[in-house]
Amino acid sequence: MAEKKPEPRDYAAVLLDLPSAHTDASEKLHELIAAVRDTGKGGTLAVTFKVTVGKLNDETVEIVPDVTVKVPKWPLRGGVFYPDDDGRPSKDDPSQLWRGDEIRDAPTFIDAQSGEIKEAPRA
Repeated sequence: MAEKKPEPRDYAAVLLDLPSAHTDASEKLHELIAAVRDTGKGGTLAVTFKVTVGKLNDETVEIVPDVTVKVPKWPLRGGVFYPDDDGRPSKDDPSQLWRGDEIRDAPTFIDAQSGEIKEAPRA
């Protein structure tokens, strides 16, 4: 007669016996779902159990949970730069004519603080 295989304990039941891990996984799953919906990109949540022989005696095991999440995010926006001869990046294109140190003033019919047109010039 074949030996009867023992019925394993449900994984979720073990997780429920570790309330801080269960709460952490639940909260991170909620955050992950929100980020996936926001970015349209996938992510992952993993609950792992590190199982070692118990410190009290050989007949016990210690189960230490770890909850990790990889949340998708929007990529940071880059920019175009022009490196100088020493490799320092600059937003100024060296092939453009230098604008000089002075920025010309706004025409007198434009309010310099608000940008509103005070009086339109006659054409």
